[in-house]
Amino acid sequence: MKINWKKIIVTVGLGISLLGCIGCKEKNVEEKENQNTLKICTQTIYVDNMKKLIETWEHFNKGLKAELIVIPKDPDEAEIKISEIRTEMLAGGGPDVFLMNDRRCFGFSTWEEEGMPMLFQNPEKAMYSGTFLPLDSYIKNAKYFNPEHYNPVIMEAGKTEEGQCLLPIAYDYRISYFEEPQENPIQMPLPSWESLVSGEAGLTSTMFPAINYSFPDLLGEYVDYENKKLLLSEKELYQYVLDSIDFGIFAENGRETAGMDLVWTEGDFAECFIGNSREYKQNPNSLLANPNREGGINANITTWAGINKNTKRPTQAFSLLDLLLSDEVMTREGFSEAGKYAGSSIAFGLDGILTHQEAFENDCKYLPDDTEKAFKALNSQINSVRFSSDFDKELQKMRDACREAAGNEEEQRKIVKETYEKIELMLAE
Repeated sequence: MKINWKKIIVTVGLGISLLGCIGCKEKNVEEKENQNTLKICTQTIYVDNMKKLIETWEHFNKGLKAELIVIPKDPDEAEIKISEIRTEMLAGGGPDVFLMNDRRCFGFSTWEEEGMPMLFQNPEKAMYSGTFLPLDSYIKNAKYFNPEHYNPVIMEAGKTEEGQCLLPIAYDYRISYFEEPQENPIQMPLPSWESLVSGEAGLTSTMFPAINYSFPDLLGEYVDYENKKLLLSEKELYQYVLDSIDFGIFAENGRETAGMDLVWTEGDFAECFIGNSREYKQNPNSLLANPNREGGINANITTWAGINKNTKRPTQAFSLLDLLLSDEVMTREGFSEAGKYAGSSIAFGLDGILTHQEAFENDCKYLPDDTEKAFKALNSQINSVRFSSDFDKELQKMRDACREAAGNEEEQRKIVKETYEKIELMLAE
């Protein structure tokens, strides 16, 4: 029998071509699925929140999918993941959306452990360098998100000359209070820093328990990121350090300060103060917060969201944040049309005081009447807002080092000078 090699070769060739087409088809399907999959970067603390958000978002956006990129809780594993994400972003890729929790500003003192490594060491600097997508055009056509329903002072922190680039979802600050109601409650506005240092205000540092490990809060907004410069001179910074150390001495040794009849208050975070409202049997009516150099309170953003400027899916990315910042999610009312309780628990557990005005009012209503009035008056004193940064760490380290060098002016000036110049270099990078 004569073998028809030509026919066999043609048949095999067709088979290989067919397999190749099938492979191409599968690859195209996979690429198409990837194009429709929104990548959301967050931390372990917000995995449950984001899963609930994704479920509701996918209900309203049939055919679209989202997946989470989670930065691990373990510091070493987190560093590896962060390095991978940064490499992808430098190459023009990376996640589409970020939802970040950041409380580093509350843990930079030598008395506290340093927090987790962060994907963005300085979110504001990243914002001004063009890392995030400007959102104004998307906000203008938002389906759910209404900026007028959010605290404008807090939201301003996420803006550059290009408009809203980051979305501050929650914030926090340290407060102090008298457990029992005072016959003559403390009135707003807060005493100025100058009046505290001079003694004119008549308040000691024992009434500000966190004063010695929150030095950056005293400075308020201290960086002009657009022009890459500090908003105070080296000489001014040195004086603030000295004043901070002098004023804080009484609070250093806690209530064991011997031989002194000093007035002490209880210290807490503002978010925790609201959360513990049912425990305030005494109806405290006198509240304080560490003042900044402008005579108000510095709030620190603890939860924020943004969109990667590299994203190929900007409309999809914003639609997710649009849903997250909706009144229905923030007030925990949810979307009944998406299923029972859909979206109603997404905002639970978001770290900080929610920037959404109605949500803030809802959380405050559980405070006793006089306490609610006093807390709202205190909260209205916020006049500077920052994202945590590596600069905060350097400034607190500087203040702590200067305290250790008390009595040695030359060494203190050297410490301040080195820190000032280091931050200038970090700003220029």
